[in-house]
Amino acid sequence: MEGISNLPDDQPCILAVNHASYIDGILLAELLPRAYTIVAKSELRNHWIPRLFIEKLQGKFVDRSGLQAGTDVALRLEQLAQAGRSLLFFPEGTFEEYPGLLSFHMGAFVAASRSGLPVVPITIRGSRPIMGGRTWFPRHGPVRVIVSPPISPAGNSWNDAMMLRNAVRQVILENCGEPDLTGV
Repeated sequence: MEGISNLPDDQPCILAVNHASYIDGILLAELLPRAYTIVAKSELRNHWIPRLFIEKLQGKFVDRSGLQAGTDVALRLEQLAQAGRSLLFFPEGTFEEYPGLLSFHMGAFVAASRSGLPVVPITIRGSRPIMGGRTWFPRHGPVRVIVSPPISPAGNSWNDAMMLRNAVRQVILENCGEPDLTGV
């Protein structure tokens, strides 16, 4: 793990991590020096292995199906962040078996902007070939985890959240070594 000193010791933060394989959450749970509340899509409740893992980590499931659900999610996440909880997001919301960084959902960045918490970009490189896509049996291979310096929101508006999302995504894109799949 590179750049571990970029994680704030004295305040809560939001971690935004690219998502490339089934092992990403487990990897972070083992490597991060303190507990973070993982935020996961509600569809994972239907899959027993991820559900058990997320529940064990006291994660929060969020419903992303529609405008009202998105508004409710943003409010819940903002409340958690304002209460001093550090949150961990995979803002792509999913991963594909083919390489590339997908578009980012706004939840992490709206929560950060409204609560004033910094976002720490974290890049995982090399996990996709180990256990990505349709693979349920892990393979051997090197994995790098890069913790970049925190990026603070400029304000609490929607535009501030979008600028924060774009800045964080750019850092992760530069570090991940995979193509940009925005709009693909």
